[in-house]
Amino acid sequence: MSSEEFRHTVEAFIARQQRFLREEESSAIVFSEA
Repeated sequence: MSSEEFRHTVEAFIARQQRFLREEESSAIVFSEA
């Protein structure tokens, strides 16, 4: 695996994590307001 491929893999992983965390936050907000 080249460093370019490694960086791409890491960036894709981080993007997925951030998207998951945002969804968790928004659903938590909805539940607390309900």
